[in-house]
Amino acid sequence: MRRSWVIAWASVVALIAAALCCRVTFRVPPAALLDARGIPQPATMPYSDASASTTRPMEFEFHLRRGVLTPTFFVVVPDDHLLSISLDGRDLSLAGVDPRKLDDYAEGFSYPLGRDLSDGDNVAVVRVLNRGGGPGGLDLRPDAARGLPAVELAVAACAVIVLLGASMRIARCRWASTSLAVFALLLRLAYLWVTPLTVREHDAVHHLEYVHYLLDHHSLPRAADGWAFYHPPLYYVVSAVTYAAFGAMGFAGHAIGVVLQIQSMAIELGFAAFAAATARLWIERIPDGQLGPRLLSREGLATLCAALILFWPTSVMHSVRVGNDDLAYLWFGAALYFGSRWWLRGREGKDRDFHLAAVFGALGVVTKSNCLIIFVVLGVMLLVRLLRDRERRLRRILGYAAPLTLLFVLSASLALHEALVAAVAGKHDHLFVGNADRCNQALALSNRPIYFLWFDFRAFLMSPFTSPWDDAKGRQYFWNYLLKTSLFGEWEIARPWAEGLATALSWVCLAMCPLLASGALMRKRSELLDELPLSALAVLSVAGLALQRVNMPVFHGDFRYVFPLIMPLSYWYVRALAADGRAGWKWVARAGVTLGWVSVGLSVAFICAIVSDR
Repeated sequence: MRRSWVIAWASVVALIAAALCCRVTFRVPPAALLDARGIPQPATMPYSDASASTTRPMEFEFHLRRGVLTPTFFVVVPDDHLLSISLDGRDLSLAGVDPRKLDDYAEGFSYPLGRDLSDGDNVAVVRVLNRGGGPGGLDLRPDAARGLPAVELAVAACAVIVLLGASMRIARCRWASTSLAVFALLLRLAYLWVTPLTVREHDAVHHLEYVHYLLDHHSLPRAADGWAFYHPPLYYVVSAVTYAAFGAMGFAGHAIGVVLQIQSMAIELGFAAFAAATARLWIERIPDGQLGPRLLSREGLATLCAALILFWPTSVMHSVRVGNDDLAYLWFGAALYFGSRWWLRGREGKDRDFHLAAVFGALGVVTKSNCLIIFVVLGVMLLVRLLRDRERRLRRILGYAAPLTLLFVLSASLALHEALVAAVAGKHDHLFVGNADRCNQALALSNRPIYFLWFDFRAFLMSPFTSPWDDAKGRQYFWNYLLKTSLFGEWEIARPWAEGLATALSWVCLAMCPLLASGALMRKRSELLDELPLSALAVLSVAGLALQRVNMPVFHGDFRYVFPLIMPLSYWYVRALAADGRAGWKWVARAGVTLGWVSVGLSVAFICAIVSDR
């Protein structure tokens, strides 16, 4: 224990030192745009101007000083074409730059600008030309993948990983749990390293617009003024505070975007921790007589369940996205954890657990409106509990119902007040998706019953990924799209290894479904009723998703809207293995464990394929 404390404090010191160095190294040099008379006007990187001339080059001036923490390499992203780079009046050679990169306005190129710096103030001038078709501009920032910045980030990452492991050992967590958590963090950091803010994202730029609006106006926007402005405000307020705090420390532009990605990753890991802890509560309820040795023991099943939650591909892929989903998942996870504690303890359940679940539900609603399902689940749990306990004391009933109702009304009013007013006035038909009327109609689907009742096995097994734009990949089939996006989201990774692993994982996932269903068939009705919170969450979430598609045909039913279901699904899978073992089907249970670990291995390999290809 003492050694763990020493390691933890050493990691904290290393992390602080790396952060202080990063604050200097990743500071974007002061920039100015030179006007037609050569007079500098302040400019912020990345700079973009929709009215930029297509004939007159744009000249950007930067002031740099050579120092121990000054990076050697800088990323230069021209929009649209880079003409030259000069330092203190002399042109620098671009011979080492791929000519195609001089026009790469998406990723740009790395240039050793710091190598030619001299003592004192250095003035660099970057000239770019806007070739039309959009705004012109420039982004220049330290290259995080090379030299000193890469070393600083590696030290910070190692410090965070070691700190997590040491903290879990101090908390007396099992070695299996500690190892899973450390490896899950490592995998997410590796994925973050190769995943910019605008890659495999959902409206990240529009979410940032919301954050910038809060910072600029210090008030909430109107839903009609932006693509994502209809969302409840909590995530954006938290992100605005983070943005302002790191901006005050000298971070700007691309660096703050990465900070918000790290914030999302920390939040998603919080959800994963709650989900694994909730699964443990339910696994502890499995009778000893239904458990087996080693991998089929309570610890073995709990470890498999946690691994499924932590390493499912979308768990990693969603973790670095900028948007309100991850924070909503966190509140879902916390509410389900405390709600499960209250439910599983029966009459001995503490009122505090139920009230905490309601508080987290309210936080969820003011983060994303689909968290209203939490209140419906809690209401069902409360009603069934009061009926089963034959509770007739009005004071007792009001002690639960009054706070639950108050939190529901307050959070829903804050989250949906503008949408409710518009709906009552007949201004739009979509209460929860404020930008539904502005969606591309090429996304529209048919709502014929067959698309909800049928599963296209061929499309699911033969197409590695799905797409909201392509019927051939099963987008029109509700269950196809839901299951495929649970694995890989709406994205396609055009890399041979990734495609092969995605196909294999699709086959394994489909093979796991009958095992999951068999567990329900093997169990008693009373056991299924005991799991009412999980069943209610699953039924209400999927039903809400289907209803939303019926009401809004451009809505496809992406699994990210019901992502918290990864917890009950993982639990039900390992619970099915115990039920099969009780029924005497030991070979089925062993095969199911093997299949579960194969899916975990394929998931990790899939993420590694994305990382290694970068």
